[in-house]
Order: sequence, then structure tokens, then C-alpha cells
Amino acid sequence: MEMAGRRLDVVSPPAAYRQRNEVERGFNRRKHWRGLATGYDKRIDSCQATLDLAETLDRLRAIPDRTS
Repeated sequence: MEMAGRRLDVVSPPAAYRQRNEVERGFNRRKHWRGLATGYDKRIDSCQATLDLAETLDRLRAIPDRTS
């Protein structure tokens, strides 16, 4: 039952929430790249190179450091 101006919270499974959160965080990380956020990279090859670099750095950060 929905009242005026209120909405019921929908409980989602933890796995679905975790996956959605991971995707949203990925988009947020891409927004931090100035060229992508401002539209400064006007050529498609320049924009794709920036996306590739951002993805590569994200993957490298995800690898645990095993030097110790």
C-alpha cells in the first residue's frame, strides 16, 4: 500500500545489490577522468584510449600486492 508522497522500500537480494553497486562505482571512477567528464576528448580514438587507460589502471589496482 502506497500513501501520498511515500513509497515502500523494496528489499533486494544482497548479490544483486552488490553487483549494482560495483557497476555504479565503476561509472563513478570513470567520471573522475577530466577528459571524459568534460568532453575534452572530442575524437573517438582519444576518448577510447582514455577509457582503456582508466580500465587498465582499475584492474591493476584490483590485483593484491604480494611483495611482502
